[in-house]
Amino acid sequence: MMKIFLLFLCLLWTLVSSEIVPTPHYRTPKNIAFSSHGGGSSHHIWVMEILKEMNHRGHNVSFFSRGDQLRFANGYPVKTRQVGGTTDFLRHPLILDLLSTHPDHTVISMGAMEACMMNYPTEFFELQNLFQSEKIDLVICDSFAISCIDTAIVSKIPVMITSTFGLFADDDATYINNKLYSEASPTTQDESMWARIYRDYISVPRIMRTLSKRLAHVHAFQRQLGLTPTFDASTDRYNHVPKMVNNVFGIEVARRHSPLVHMIGPIIKASYPSLDAISSEFLNRHKKVAYIAFGQHASPSDKDVKMLMQTLLRLLDEGHIDGILWARLDVQQLPPSMEISSHPDILLMDWAPQFAILEHPSTAFFLTHGGVGSLHEALFNAVRLFVYPFFGDQPTNARAIERVGVGKYMDLSNPTFDDSFYKTFYQKLAQVASDPNHTLQTNVDRYSAYVQVAASNAVKRSADLMEESLFASDDQGRLYYRNDVGYEIHWLKRNNLDVYAVFAVLAMALYKLVNLGLLEWKRHFLTGQKVKVT
Repeated sequence: MMKIFLLFLCLLWTLVSSEIVPTPHYRTPKNIAFSSHGGGSSHHIWVMEILKEMNHRGHNVSFFSRGDQLRFANGYPVKTRQVGGTTDFLRHPLILDLLSTHPDHTVISMGAMEACMMNYPTEFFELQNLFQSEKIDLVICDSFAISCIDTAIVSKIPVMITSTFGLFADDDATYINNKLYSEASPTTQDESMWARIYRDYISVPRIMRTLSKRLAHVHAFQRQLGLTPTFDASTDRYNHVPKMVNNVFGIEVARRHSPLVHMIGPIIKASYPSLDAISSEFLNRHKKVAYIAFGQHASPSDKDVKMLMQTLLRLLDEGHIDGILWARLDVQQLPPSMEISSHPDILLMDWAPQFAILEHPSTAFFLTHGGVGSLHEALFNAVRLFVYPFFGDQPTNARAIERVGVGKYMDLSNPTFDDSFYKTFYQKLAQVASDPNHTLQTNVDRYSAYVQVAASNAVKRSADLMEESLFASDDQGRLYYRNDVGYEIHWLKRNNLDVYAVFAVLAMALYKLVNLGLLEWKRHFLTGQKVKVT
C-alpha cells in the first residue's frame, strides 16, 4: 500500500513540475492577395510556393494579374482574377522587339517601366475594388507592380514587395549598381570616375525626364492620391515597406541590408517533373553533356544560334563534351550547312525537365541566359555555369557568376560576331567545359552547399515574414519597429556631417593661425636681418 502511495506522489509531482511548452496564439485565418504585371515564372512560381504554405497555415490566397500570367497559379490553392488586361508587360511592343537582341540596359529598362505604368490609374481602381470586396488583409506586390504597391499604401493595408534582385533604395550602397537603369556591372569597382559622373548626373536624369514626360498622366494621378510621383520600386518612398528578395549572396552582391529587406532565397519548388524516357536514355548514354536553355522570354538571334552551335560542335569534336542537349532550339535558325537532326550526340527538345537534367550526373555544364531561377537550380545541383545574357538582370547576374567563381560569361554589350568574338567565346566556353584544374567545380561544390542550406527552410521563413506583416503591422500597415532609426534623425546628424563640419572649421582656423604665425615670424625674421646688415 505504501508503495502505491509513493508511486502516486511521484506521478503527482511529475505532473506539477512538468515543463510548459510555449504555444503561439497569434494566428487567425486572413485574406492574402498577390499581384503582378507579368515577367514569367521567375516572378511568380517562388511566390506561389510561399502562398501554398500560407494556405496550409489556414489563410485564403488570391492572385490578381494579367490574363496570360494566371496560369502560374495552376496546381496551387490560389483563387485568380484578371487585372490590367490580358498580356504580360514583357509582350508589350516597347519591349517585345528587343527580346531577340542584346539591348542597351537602359533602353529595355525604360521600356519595362513605361509598359508597367501606362495603365496605372485603371489598375489602381481595379485593385482598390478587389482589395475591398475580397477583404484583403495583406498585399504581396511584384516589384514591377507599382499600382499594386500604391493601392495597398493608400488603402492602409500591410504590403510586401517581391523581387529577384535587391533594387531598393534602403538596400543600396554607393558602390553598388542595383537600379533597373544601372550598368551591367554589379559594383562600381571597375568603373571610371567619368563613367559614374556621366551615368548618375547626365544619362539617368535624362532618362527620368523622358519617362516623366511620357507618364505625365500617371504622375498627375499619383499627386491626386497624395503620393510622390514615381515609376519604379527603387525610390526611397518605399523605404518603410518590407521586401522579400528571392536570391542568394554571391549572385546578389553582399552588402549591409535594411531591417526591411529579406534575402530569402533560393526558393526551390517542392517537386519537379522527372526525366522522360528520351532525355533519360540520352543522358545515361553520355558522360559529359552540355545543357543549353534560355528560358521563356530570351530569344537568341540567328547569329547567336550559329555561333553557339558551331562552338558546341567544336567542343564535341575535340572531346571536351560528348553530348549536346538543347531545349527549345528553332532549327530553322541554323545555317543549311549545319545539319544536326540525325546526329547521335545531339538531342533537341521542345520542352525539357530542367531540374532533372541538371540533377543528372552526366550534365557537365549549363549554358543559360542567366535568369535567377535557372541559376538557382543549377547551383543547387552543383552544375558549372556559362551565362549568355540578353536583358534585364541577366547581364548583371552573368558578371556576378564569374565574380563568385562558379562559371564564366560572355559580354554581349556589343556583339560583333567576327573571328575575334568567336575566338573569345570558344576559349571561355572551353574553359567551363573542360575545367582543367577543377577550380570551377570545386567552387561550385562549395557554393552549392550554401545554396542547399539556404533553400532548406526558405519557404517557411518567407511565410513567417508574411505572417509578421499580417499580424504585427500598425494601423498604417507598417512594421514601425523595423524602420531604420536613421530616418528619424536629420541627415546632417545621421551622417555625422555636423561633426565633420566642426573639424573642418577647426582645421581651417588652425591653418589660418599657422599661416598668421608664419607671416609674423617671417616679418620679424626679415626685420632682424635688416637691422644686422645696417
